[in-house]
Order: sequence, then structure tokens, then C-alpha cells
Amino acid sequence: MKKLITTLMAVGTIAFAGGNISPVEPVVAEDSATTGAYVGLGLGSTWTYTKGNFDFSSDVAGESYIDPMLGINLGYTFYTVGAFDLSAEGRILASYNANDFDTTVYSAYLKPKYTFTDYGFGVYGLLGLAHVRWNDGAYSVNKTGFSFGLGAEYQITKRVSVSADWTSNIWNKEVDGVKNLNNDVVMVWLNYKF
Repeated sequence: MKKLITTLMAVGTIAFAGGNISPVEPVVAEDSATTGAYVGLGLGSTWTYTKGNFDFSSDVAGESYIDPMLGINLGYTFYTVGAFDLSAEGRILASYNANDFDTTVYSAYLKPKYTFTDYGFGVYGLLGLAHVRWNDGAYSVNKTGFSFGLGAEYQITKRVSVSADWTSNIWNKEVDGVKNLNNDVVMVWLNYKF
């Protein structure tokens, strides 16, 4: 009988001692959609303009030329802390249904973004370089220069988002006495993050 009481007391002591041990917290894996590669398809418009007399088309004589544009982007988000992330992004844009002047833009950007996580909405900037080529068959302009832009993005699902942005490609290129040629692009993107 003594042995039974001693055994029950030992089991009770072990049970009570074990009750004071804190449970092990599960390890939560980092959300794989916050960093990594993404790709997007875009539709928009390009506007090539000058402040002088160089005429890119008859749209607005001597001032501007507007064409619809298709694009693809490929990026990688390499840094994330809280609601802020930083990506590197490359783009290829090409005009279609062009009237007189074909436009192609190759660009590379650093893309800082801040996301308002409660709403799935974010704003971002673009800062980098762009190479712009215009060609009408008889005349062409090729120039690489500083480029910047602003945009906004809405997260539809964990991996799919839509965004819209404006980029401006600025340089000094003298053509027929005109020193300042500019190219702006407005795009709407459908993006997928791997």
C-alpha cells in the first residue's frame, strides 16, 4: 500500500511540474509572396513631345505625338521590412497601330513601394534609366537618359495585382535645333508574383 501511495504521489508531482512548462510556439514561415520575382503585362500610351519646332507627327504640329503602347515588365523584390519594399524592375514597351512614328522604350528601375496593408493598396516610385527609340522609316532618334515615375498598385489576391503608373524619360538631345526632347508613358499593368 505504501508503494502505491508513493507511486501516485510521484506521478502527481510530475504531472503538476509539467503543467508549468510553456507551450512551444509554432514557427511561422515568411510569406513567400512578399519577396521574389514578378512579371506583368501592360497597356497604355506614349507621348513624345518637344518645346520647339521639331515635328514628330501631325497630331499637334511641332509639339507632340501620341501612340498606344504594349509592355512587359520583369522584376524582383529583394528587400522587405514592414509595409515598405524595394524592387528592381526592367521593362520593354513598344507602340502599336502607330501612324507615322514607332516608339520603343527599354528601361530599368529601382522601385521603392509603401503598402497600406489594411487596404491592399500601395504607392511606388520609379527611378532609373531608359533607352528610347523613335523611327518613321526615314528618320530615327536613339537616346539613353534618366527616367523617373510614380504609380499605385492594388493587390487583388496574394499574388495578383493591378497597377497604373506614369514614367518620364528626360534628356537633352539636339535635333534640328531643338535641344529638349521628352517621352512620357502612362501604363496599366496586370502583375503576377511568383
